[in-house]
Amino acid sequence: MRIARITLLLLMAAFARAQDDGPSPVKSGDADDRRAKLEARQLRARELMAELEDRMFELSELLSSNHPDDAARLVLGLRKAREELILEDMEEIEQHLKDGEFDEAAELQRGVIRRLAELRDLLLSTDLDLLLKLERLHKMNSLLTDLAALDAQQGEIQERTEGIESESDAEAKQQKAKGAEMAQADAQQTAQDLESDMREATGEESEASEAMQQAAEEMQKAEEELSQQQSSEASKSQSKARENMQKAKDKLQQEREELLWELQPHIRRQVIDSLTRIRDQLEKVNGGLVAAIGEETSPVELDARDSLGWLDRIRAVGDIARDTQELVRETEFSVHLDDLLDWSELRLRPLARGLATEEAGTVELAGSQRVHALVEEMLESLLEEDKRMRSARGDERTQRLIKVVGELKGVRALQRILREDTAQFDSGTPGGGLAAASPEEVQHLYRLEGEVSKMLLELDAQYMQDLLDSSGDD
Repeated sequence: MRIARITLLLLMAAFARAQDDGPSPVKSGDADDRRAKLEARQLRARELMAELEDRMFELSELLSSNHPDDAARLVLGLRKAREELILEDMEEIEQHLKDGEFDEAAELQRGVIRRLAELRDLLLSTDLDLLLKLERLHKMNSLLTDLAALDAQQGEIQERTEGIESESDAEAKQQKAKGAEMAQADAQQTAQDLESDMREATGEESEASEAMQQAAEEMQKAEEELSQQQSSEASKSQSKARENMQKAKDKLQQEREELLWELQPHIRRQVIDSLTRIRDQLEKVNGGLVAAIGEETSPVELDARDSLGWLDRIRAVGDIARDTQELVRETEFSVHLDDLLDWSELRLRPLARGLATEEAGTVELAGSQRVHALVEEMLESLLEEDKRMRSARGDERTQRLIKVVGELKGVRALQRILREDTAQFDSGTPGGGLAAASPEEVQHLYRLEGEVSKMLLELDAQYMQDLLDSSGDD
């Protein structure tokens, strides 16, 4: 696998070099020549990306027997590359270059480069267990959605089936039975496909898979009964099919909850790493701006190169935050981190606008400093939670209490800072960077405060219930 990985990384490095030489301002005299060179490099980059996808597929096939873990990593990488539509975006970049739309091309290129870096990290990741568990969770989420849709479809078919007997006209009755039979056949095929996907996600012998198999069999039986004009019997088989689908859904949900709990330590480490990177980026931005701005409250003109560098760091914070939000939502790791990162992005917008125009003052800087302070607070809390979780390893009841306490602490910290923000607007004296906020951003802050207050009430109730359960077990 070492040679295979080196091959892939060399291709990715070549692609990155081709892609990273992005569009830049050009003089009118050499615009055509510059555009032609950029188009050629972009075409070569797209060819390399296509070759990378082909190699990933070929290597996964070669390694599937003797190195299944590495093959799984390559399959995940290939799926990510295709889901992210990297090749499609590169084609769009080519078109922008042909049209001389360099700013649009540059913006798309930044996104492609970021996604390529994520693909590289996936291929190099040593935590294959996390990758595979996330893939399994993704499949379970899709299965639950598809199960709900199939149950709704089966319910409609059963209503049609039950209406057959009330039809007095023989020909119309036969047509209704035929229509229900065809619809049932379609649903039965979907059930078989779901059964296959479920066995892949949960194992051949899982209770969810067995229940889904029984549902598919009952649907097959209902189809046969409809073909024989036995609508009453078909309706009974359809009811049994729906009962088995509900059983499959319940068992799948149970397995999903167990998987989410298994993912907790992995995701905690990922979130700690993300918050650390956000903190480090903001420290560099804030430190540089303090030196450049001093005590000047009004925006001052900034060095163009410095301003661009700080803006790139703010954008990097946004990218890290969005990736972390996606991970937190999918794994249901935390009820407050999503809103925390949403608030952080909101408070950084005034500074980003200032840096884009190469002007900023202490008003814009204050928002970034507040984000840094809260991120630092959340990071310390998560590190302490991780330490306590390790100490309670093997004691799930205690770990769940630790988790709820950590969530309560995080929600209260976020509620505190949101109340501080909205109180300034209530008093008519916005400070701490809020003076530069737009009306839409202010409304967003008030909405976040309402969401967090509701969240705190729910967590308090959960904590009390967990305490009661814990004392009852004792």
